Amino acid sequence: MKDECPHAWSFRKGLDTRERQYMNFRIAHLIDRESIGGGMEYIRRKIAAHPNDECRVFFSERGECTAAKLNAWGAEEIVVNHLKALVQLLGNPLKRPNGRVTFVVHGIHLRKYDCKMREGGARGPCALPLYWLRRGLEAYLYHRCDRIVALTPTDRDDILRLYGRNLKVDVEPNTLDGWTATLADSWPEGVQGPFKYLCIGRFDYQKGQDRWIREISKKEK
Repeated sequence: MKDECPHAWSFRKGLDTRERQYMNFRIAHLIDRESIGGGMEYIRRKIAAHPNDECRVFFSERGECTAAKLNAWGAEEIVVNHLKALVQLLGNPLKRPNGRVTFVVHGIHLRKYDCKMREGGARGPCALPLYWLRRGLEAYLYHRCDRIVALTPTDRDDILRLYGRNLKVDVEPNTLDGWTATLADSWPEGVQGPFKYLCIGRFDYQKGQDRWIREISKKEK
């Protein structure tokens, strides 16, 4: 089969004939762009959990997340991790991929615009209409998916509240690999003495470090 997405990278483990017959699925993971961060790390862990399946990552910024390209590759399971990729996949009401579509709602994106509105980051006469426009687009796309995945029960409850109680939403907790789980056993160089809190991530309003610091200061007083 001709590769319709030459820039997307593939991942395949060695399989014997019997395993191929019963366990080899084509799973497409969709995201906005290739980057170092939570989205790609989440995908890497999901791929590692499916050693007997053929997994591939498609990037919306390269125009790879269309129904036509997913069908050409033969995707049976399509796991979408970003709204831009979901718009590219399901935005056209007349086109739909053949594979089952699962959208993973990461909490940071679920609350992005709520955070902006609450903290005063979204200003001007267009802020509120754009907020509701996005909410309407998300509701339309979510209902076109076969399944929605939330990473926490709180996220699931918020999705049902915001986008409709009739959505099928499953909770699949985010995973930790061995390195992350043992990070607390080896502190960064230069850190002296014990401490209670460690935050690793970009300093961005979406991460909420400012609110986190305020809550810690209240707790420690």
